[in-house]
Amino acid sequence: MSEIYRDATDAELNLNINGTTVTGVEFTRGGVLLGNTSAAPALVPYAVTNSDGPFRVKWTFAIGATTYIREEEHDVVTPLFTANELKAFNSNFETLTDPKVVELEALVRKIIESATGQRFGYRKGTATIYGTGNASLRSTERIISADGFRITGNGFTLKSLGYAWNGDTIGVAGPIYDPRYGPRNDRFSTDAPYVINGEFGWLSVPNDIKQAALLLAEEFSCKEAAWRDRYLIAISAADWRFQFDPRAFAGTGSVTVDKLLEPYAVVSMAII
Repeated sequence: MSEIYRDATDAELNLNINGTTVTGVEFTRGGVLLGNTSAAPALVPYAVTNSDGPFRVKWTFAIGATTYIREEEHDVVTPLFTANELKAFNSNFETLTDPKVVELEALVRKIIESATGQRFGYRKGTATIYGTGNASLRSTERIISADGFRITGNGFTLKSLGYAWNGDTIGVAGPIYDPRYGPRNDRFSTDAPYVINGEFGWLSVPNDIKQAALLLAEEFSCKEAAWRDRYLIAISAADWRFQFDPRAFAGTGSVTVDKLLEPYAVVSMAII
């Protein structure tokens, strides 16, 4: 699986099998055809790259007189920084080639996603959330908008507008009632799947996340900065003994970056 940046208009994919003649390429997401071509390398349609998420490529090709079909899965992602942003942040990165910047950004992005428990891209489509017997649905993915629901809990909780009064509009999906006598919340059945249609993630990468990503990239290349910001408590010069705060081995290991990421950490816990 390869990664392609969101909004890319020049991304190409190739079938890495020698001696083939490509006769057809189809791009699909969620079973919906988003584009096709017969060229190889194949230009990824903007209908694919304008939204984060996995997509499939179906190659039809011939080797000799025999026709074959091969399917691959790739992923559209939103980068936390671009090559220009990285080089403007620290001129030492001017020597990095674009492929190396892409490699560094992917590493930093995966560390930040792991530390926060969420991704900072954007997608439009559907999500399936399972009920827990409560009057709200808890999503593991941040929700920007959702048809027929009111968003609460910093974007991670949904409440139905079917029965609940949100203070200014009344959505009726059953008996009419007077909201002054208290909202009525029907519960979402335990383990029942609810398909939500809307927008998910972030319209753009938050400034704190971008700053954290740039700082983390810098720390990978600057040993001095790493020592300053790695929860170092003390150094004993006689035998070069280094003492670290335990937090050095949690999160990203960087004091500054962890502070920037703190408001975006998604708490995920299960009570048994």
